[in-house]
Amino acid sequence: MAGIPFGVALLALRAASRARPSGGRPALRPLVRAWGKRLGELLERPEAAGDPALRALAREAARWRAAAEREMARLAASGIRILGPGELPEGFLDLPDPPGWLFVEGDPEVLARRPAVAVVGTRRPSPEGLRAARALVEAIARVPGTLLVSGLAPGIDREAHRAALALGIPQVAFLGHGLGRSTDPEARALRARIAAGGGAVASERFPEEGWSRWTFLARNRLIAALAGLVLPVEGSSSGGTAHTVRLARRLGRPVWAVRWPGAGGLARILEGEGIPALDPFSPADLRRLAEALAGLSPPPRRGPI
Repeated sequence: MAGIPFGVALLALRAASRARPSGGRPALRPLVRAWGKRLGELLERPEAAGDPALRALAREAARWRAAAEREMARLAASGIRILGPGELPEGFLDLPDPPGWLFVEGDPEVLARRPAVAVVGTRRPSPEGLRAARALVEAIARVPGTLLVSGLAPGIDREAHRAALALGIPQVAFLGHGLGRSTDPEARALRARIAAGGGAVASERFPEEGWSRWTFLARNRLIAALAGLVLPVEGSSSGGTAHTVRLARRLGRPVWAVRWPGAGGLARILEGEGIPALDPFSPADLRRLAEALAGLSPPPRRGPI
């Protein structure tokens, strides 16, 4: 007899945890790290949990199993899968706080594509910034199979996703909220096109969870971890784009400054720190980018943290 699937166990444990007083809720992420794919065993054999509070939670979660199975079926009907331990991108293991699961709409296998390039930038781009994003994606398209990674935020991110759709580039969009939440009509339309076009829209947030500044910052670490190269198109020295760049550099992911007149403070700071730069409107620089992508190795593995 097959055991309880990871996704069902995760949803049941979360439902049971939310029903308990806040002081008696074991955190789910450490629980997933400890049990991994065997998470369903907690529901089947609550006595296997050494901690009394965890045993009590497991017993409650077992009563939520049927509801969790219905939720799994509903998610599957919407084209959403739950990836658990052993199914997540290896690059996530370089993070000090890797996600224990990922909700994915579309094709989960696209997460394993290499090379992967993150094209990110401000929510309030200039016309030249939007042109720069399109030019970079066109250069990425010269290397077949390259994965485009971004965050579906208004501005540079969405322009990169739109350009990738037009050119047929496989892509992943990471969200800072659950897949069951929607932001605006444009985002919904892009999500549908990405998923239908062989790409993926992913989030570690549960489907009904909303967004906050913190969840978007947490989303940035997934973009940085998946990427083999990060291209910050336009941004200031602070904010989400700079945050993604800092995370990428801590993880040892290559970052190239994107330099063009009016590009903003971030490009100048990166160049001042010796980061390689390219001009998105220079044919020679775009050829150099394509050549670099063709020889790009997978992100360096540091082993589980």
